Amino acid sequence: PNRFLVNQLLAFRAETYQKDGRYKEASRLYYEAWKKNPERLDFLAAISHMYSEIDVSKFQSEEDRQRGLFILVLYMNESLKKKADERTMVFSRALLQSFYEDMFFRNVAEETMIDPDGKKSKISIVDLRNLINQLPETSDEVKEMIRMMDREKMLKSKK
Repeated sequence: PNRFLVNQLLAFRAETYQKDGRYKEASRLYYEAWKKNPERLDFLAAISHMYSEIDVSKFQSEEDRQRGLFILVLYMNESLKKKADERTMVFSRALLQSFYEDMFFRNVAEETMIDPDGKKSKISIVDLRNLINQLPETSDEVKEMIRMMDREKMLKSKK
């Protein structure tokens, strides 16, 4: 089959799972599509969006936290290589900083990450700090956006 059509089908299936709230299945398919076409940062962005929180304490489970850390680290490393949109990197820096601070206060040298295929790996606190230092600083615009998103989530949870 045509490679383009195979990738389109993967992306369509992933999007369908995502809309259905089946993030594990969706992220696995997006990840597979990205591995077949590494130039497509939008696949990593879609996974990152599913595991995006205001800070590390907002993750629903330890597994979601580990999945979120993996995809965020991968997405930011790839974004830096491809000189991607600065606003995305600024927003992601704040969440990575939250992971770093959490590791620091728990006095851990490394954190477990889980990729969409279920494979575990580790990232050291030093490597995480080095990645954060490469990302653009948080702007006032992004800080305000984060505050608005936090307020929006609080209002939804009260309903």
